[in-house]
Formats: sequence, structure tokens, C-alpha cells
Amino acid sequence: MRIIRLQGSNVKKIKVIDITPNKYVNRISGGNGTGKTTTLDMIEMVLVGGKSIPSRPVRTGAARAQIKVDMGEDSRTEVVLTRQFFEGSAKRAGRLHVEQMPGADATELQERRQKITTPDELEDALLKQVSFDPLEFMRMKPKEQYHILRRISTPDIDMDALDEKIQGEFDARTIAGRKRDQLEAQRDAIQIPEGLPTEPRDVKGMTEELAQVSNYNLEIERERREREDYQREYERMKEATRSRADRLGELRLEIERMEIALRQDLDRLVEMEKTEKAWEPLAEPKDAAALAAQIEEARILNRAIERGQMRAKIDADYKVAHEEWSKLDAAVKEGERRKKEAIAHAKYPVEGLGFGNQEVMYNNLPFEQASNAEQIKVSAAIGMTTNRKVRVMRIKDGSLLDDASLAIIADMAHERDFQVFIECVDLTGNVGFYMEDGEVKTVNDEPLDKLPEAKTAKKATKKKVSK
Repeated sequence: MRIIRLQGSNVKKIKVIDITPNKYVNRISGGNGTGKTTTLDMIEMVLVGGKSIPSRPVRTGAARAQIKVDMGEDSRTEVVLTRQFFEGSAKRAGRLHVEQMPGADATELQERRQKITTPDELEDALLKQVSFDPLEFMRMKPKEQYHILRRISTPDIDMDALDEKIQGEFDARTIAGRKRDQLEAQRDAIQIPEGLPTEPRDVKGMTEELAQVSNYNLEIERERREREDYQREYERMKEATRSRADRLGELRLEIERMEIALRQDLDRLVEMEKTEKAWEPLAEPKDAAALAAQIEEARILNRAIERGQMRAKIDADYKVAHEEWSKLDAAVKEGERRKKEAIAHAKYPVEGLGFGNQEVMYNNLPFEQASNAEQIKVSAAIGMTTNRKVRVMRIKDGSLLDDASLAIIADMAHERDFQVFIECVDLTGNVGFYMEDGEVKTVNDEPLDKLPEAKTAKKATKKKVSK
């Protein structure tokens, strides 16, 4: 559908207008403050709604404002949209009435009035803004342009969900990789000797054996000292006996006593000699140092075995972590592959369009580096691609378009069957619908189907529009 008739009264700077637009290109001209912007705003206020409606839409001094738009194909009206505003009303959007003719489909118009509550709906709103004013695409940031083109070029794939899934798998893979690398570092930090046995030695039993050997050796040492003391006593007694024998002659008075003592000593010597002869040879002491060395060696060996067991456990954990990382890595790569495949099979509105890193590419260069004419062509094509039912577009800054750019817009409007409204500053009154003081003063009938190039344009004819 397109606009067949536009009527308005007391909207912002507009007093009363009644316009029957051309099928393809319509220029709204005039000086600054004459109402040309408001004229196109009225179309947007009805078709787009939402933020396009100002806080005070009613003309100063008026009690009520009204916009009426007849929509349809060719000259047949299918839907009539009427929006009314009341001065002082708290309802900013005013009151909208949709009169649907028999057999008409106003679904698209109803969708344009939905409320924005989620990020997806915000993106939908941006998309509708582009579909209504194609040059909005040129004004957007590269990331916004990227999302708009992605939405219309890959409609069957939720690229945001795919990106989110890839990012989640990428993050999980990163965490799994860190765990795997930590386990690998722990495993490699444990050094164990070659040929290490798997079972530890019985250090406790060997320690008990060492204690028994020590006690055994102490007993032998004690007995040795006792025998040495005994031998020293034996030698002392022998010496004493000799002394007494020598003194016998000198001590005759004591001979009797000395003889008794001598006999006693001799008897004792005989017994001691018998005792000494009865002694068994001393046992050889055991090598405690060798056993202690074995115990220390066993402890070193057991510590190495413990490290080996720890390394084996870490190695098993590492294998599990590596397998988890490998699965996530495969998932990330599959997501990237699907994303590349989706981009490769995307259907672009204009040949040469493509995706870069969060930006739109045109002929292998960032979109912002394209020429002004190329940007206009691409933006218009995107707007027309996203706006299939209500085939109406608005260009706010028409004065910034040169003749070549206007010709591009006109060609595309004619080729793709779109109705375009262009706002431009012009004081001659020879361009399109000429506005003065909130009303249409003259109508230039020249641009009916397609804007002619500047050099071949015939002289415009004017129609005086009565108040």
C-alpha cells in the first residue's frame, strides 16, 4: 500500500493541508519554518507512531489536531488512518482510528504501533525507522547498520542466539583450557625416577627391626664392659697377691693373717679362673648403620612412589579436562562454521554488500568509506527491502541530495514500486508541493513518475492551491 491522500489540520505548524501525492516521488519544498517538515512528520506520526509523536502535537491556539491518511493501491483506498490529538490531554499518542475497507489487510499498520519493551523490539523499531526513512541507515553507527543488515539478510537464522551460543561455548572452552593447563603444569612439576616400583617399602617394620638390633648391640656392649671390669679386677687381685707375698717376710708378725688372706685370695683366684675359662666367645655386633641407610633409602623411594601416584591421578584428570576442552573447541568451531555459512548464503538487498567485524562492508570496504551516491543507493535498497507492504518512504534531508542522488532515489522508487516523500529547502515554488505558512501554496506537476535529470527538466507548471 501507499498514500493516496494526506490531510491534516492544526498539527504543530500546519494549519490545513490536503495533498494527493504522486505514485512514486513527491518533494515537499519551501523555506525554513513553513511546515514542510511537519507535513512529513504527520505521515510518520500515523504510520510509525511511538517516539515520532512530539510532546505537544497540537498547533498553538488550537484545541484539537487531526491527521488523516488514505492508504491503498493506485487510486483505490483500502485503509483510512485517522489520528486525533487534544490540547492538554495526558495521552501523548492521541487517539487512532483505523477504518479498514472490505478485503484490505492492515496487519502491517497494526504492527507498526506496537510498544517497545525488549532489545529485539528496539531493533525491530530501528528496522522500521530505516524502512520509513532509508537515509536513517546512513546516520546509524556501524554496529547498528551491521545488525540491521544481518536481520534482513539472514532471516531464517537467529544470529544473536548463534553468537550467544558460540560465546558461551568459547567461554566454557577457555575455562576448560585453563583447568587442563593447570593440571598439566602440576603433573609436569612432579619429577619421579625411572624404574620406580609401585609398592612402598615397610619403613615401620624396618624401624622396629632397627630398634631390636640396637637393643641387642647394647646388651653385648654392656656385657663387654662387665668383662673388662672383671678382667681389671682379676689383674688387680694378682698384683695384690704378689704384694702380699713380698711383704710376708717383712711382716712375720702378720704372717698368719696374711696366710689366711693368701689362701682366701688363692681360692678366689682359682674360682675366678674357672669362671673366666667357662666364658663363651662374644658374638659379633650387627651392622645398624647399613639398616639405617636402607630405611632412609626406603623413605626416599616411598616419597617418589607417592609423587608417582599423585602424577598418575593428575594425568587422569588432565585427560578428562582435555577431552572436555576438545568437545567445547569442536562446538565453537561448528558455531563459527555455521555463522560463516549463514553469512555466505545471505541474501543482500544490493550486490557487493557483506559483513565485516561488527560492521557493514560494501565492495570489500567499510560502508562508511563508500561514496555518498553508493551509500544512498544501499540505504534506499535496505529500506525498500524491509518495507514490503506499506511502500512509503520519507527522506528528511532532501536538500543534502544532489541531482545525481535524487535521480538514484527516483530510479529505485520507480523500479521497486515505492512512494517516496522528500523534504527540501526551495524558495522558487517550482519544486513539488510548495509550503508557506503551514499550508500548500503551489503544486509542481512535473515529477509524476520519475525525477528527470536537472539538465533535461522542462519548465515546471504551477497550480495555485486555494485555502
